[in-house]
Amino acid sequence: MDPQIRHRLLHEVQRLPWKTSNGYGDKVFDPAIPFMAYKAGKQELVLNREGAQVVSALQLYADGLLPIDRNDEFVVDGVQYPIIAFSHFDGLRKGTGTTVVYL
Repeated sequence: MDPQIRHRLLHEVQRLPWKTSNGYGDKVFDPAIPFMAYKAGKQELVLNREGAQVVSALQLYADGLLPIDRNDEFVVDGVQYPIIAFSHFDGLRKGTGTTVVYL
């Protein structure tokens, strides 16, 4: 991640790693994993997993390439959000980069 952006990772958020679905179809998660992120609240048009255009009103920028499953969810300011889409951008050195999550 660019050092100019890294110093803006001021928001502690939590990733809820998806474990399985119960008999009712509800998601079951492993314990939450906290990390620091830059929270942007802009309107962006993204493609969801079905290929439909959806408006994302909240984006999270994280340092590194987070191991995200498309069924994971995130907790931001006490509110739980499903993932609309996410992207990984490689850094200049091996093993570095940025993860952007669209909620």
